[in-house]
Amino acid sequence: MANNSFSFDLATLSDVPILARISADAFTTDRHTRIKTLGQDPNSHSNMMNEVLSSWLQVPGRCSILKATHNTTGEIVGWVCWGFHGYQKQGAPVSAEKGANGKGEDSKQDSEKSKAEESSRNARDGHGQSQPKLDNEHSDQTPIQRLESITNQDMVRWQKILMPDGTKCMIIVAIAVSPTYQSHGVGSALIRWGTAKADADGVFCWVHASEAGHKVFAKEGFTEVGRLEVDLDEFAPGPREDEDGNGEWGRYTFRYMRRLPEH
Repeated sequence: MANNSFSFDLATLSDVPILARISADAFTTDRHTRIKTLGQDPNSHSNMMNEVLSSWLQVPGRCSILKATHNTTGEIVGWVCWGFHGYQKQGAPVSAEKGANGKGEDSKQDSEKSKAEESSRNARDGHGQSQPKLDNEHSDQTPIQRLESITNQDMVRWQKILMPDGTKCMIIVAIAVSPTYQSHGVGSALIRWGTAKADADGVFCWVHASEAGHKVFAKEGFTEVGRLEVDLDEFAPGPREDEDGNGEWGRYTFRYMRRLPEH
């Protein structure tokens, strides 16, 4: 349905407020996002995304923000930010020298294969982690700040695992689809734009998947290489207000997922 009903183009600065609102709407049911914004300005998420999206658009060589637009209404219904690590998005390496023997392309392919294998070994060694403990330097943090420290530290750890020095890859930095248009193929189409480029460039891609998003990534060829599980009730500033009425936030699983290039 996405191919017939929607068109896909690079976003511009004028699109930022709409993209930020779509992100806020898309994450209204995400427990991790909700717990972090309890008691805050209802517009805090969209305000934050306004700043982040604007900054991403200032570095076009390092990332591309693709928007999906409904062909009939002209409404923007979703977007994705694809990041490029270790090379420019046009496909030219950040720094690449052709060998004196004239076999630069073969050497590049061998190097990419070696880096992919190293990433795979690192991922196997680092797979799986339950909620880590923070050291004493974080003892003065609020519960939400401690939660952010845990997730940030784990992200840094997995960035090192997945992207050793010299790695070239693509990253799904963020993706959001308006709730009205979820399950219409928009998210899959946004993902495929990037995976097609990754295949053409011969690089792998990865994503830090939310609990609701990991299924669509799996559908598009991403496999889980690691995860972080946190007990949200340990950090909640207040009870969960939902239809079940038990007040618990429960456990939340972040997944690190990777897709190798198809040749």
